[in-house]
Amino acid sequence: MIEIAFFLALGFVGSRRIPLQERGSTFLDRVILELLLPVVVLYNISGATWGVHTLVILGVALTTSAINILLVLLVGSIFQIEARQMRTMLLVVPIGNTAYFGFSAIRTLRGSDALVDAIVFDQIGTTLIFVTWANAISLGRLDASGLKSMVSFAPLWGLAVGVTLSALGLDLTDTSIASQGEVLTASIMPLAMIALGSKAATKRVTFSAWAVCGISVRLLVTPAVMGVGVALLATSVRTYEISLLQAAMPPMIASALLAEQRGLDSNLAYSICLGGTLAAVVTVPLYGMLIG
Repeated sequence: MIEIAFFLALGFVGSRRIPLQERGSTFLDRVILELLLPVVVLYNISGATWGVHTLVILGVALTTSAINILLVLLVGSIFQIEARQMRTMLLVVPIGNTAYFGFSAIRTLRGSDALVDAIVFDQIGTTLIFVTWANAISLGRLDASGLKSMVSFAPLWGLAVGVTLSALGLDLTDTSIASQGEVLTASIMPLAMIALGSKAATKRVTFSAWAVCGISVRLLVTPAVMGVGVALLATSVRTYEISLLQAAMPPMIASALLAEQRGLDSNLAYSICLGGTLAAVVTVPLYGMLIG
């Protein structure tokens, strides 16, 4: 997890010393969301192995997001959160940073062998939730224009093509372009963390009551609920441990980038992502200790 802190700090300090113009910041966001992420999704999904074990992990990932959504809706109905902020929380809170943060944390806490289940959770579970739920809730409308935006969402096409290649037995991770695919996959984490750090330096990132609420739901309440549920669903001890750890990861940075791109409350989105990432440096290792 040291590399995560390094690139986060690099983005923050770099933007303080060399202010990044809005156009440059938008360009970096679009490169991540519309170019790198779709290609990486396509590449990794093409090598997915499907089976009962995979479906169990997918079920855990979907259940985790569903619990987060229900908790946010509950809080919103009780405290009458403004609609734009509500949509922002419904976009950011349910989707975990199960790749950039998750892989690093699980490798540290459980070793490289544990990455098998972590990768399934991220590449199939988190990716599916992002290209469907995040895509829809960030638009907030189902008219012709909204449907067009949903269908043209680049990561959705990356997933669709990746699943098609996987079904046809065309595994790109086992071809001559595998090295290029690994380089692209590895590039997303530093770029996303630099982007988040730069947003923290240039935007008015404040930890409002809603930001703290979103972080608490994501890092505290949902993992506690999943602690019982995953134990019943998992097919092995390792699956239980890894799925629970992935359920406790901080919010996905790409969700905050999408929130800004589609006109939601970007300050709230970045506050939840930044605060959640910093808090998870403490909470995730604690969960690792608690589950043995």
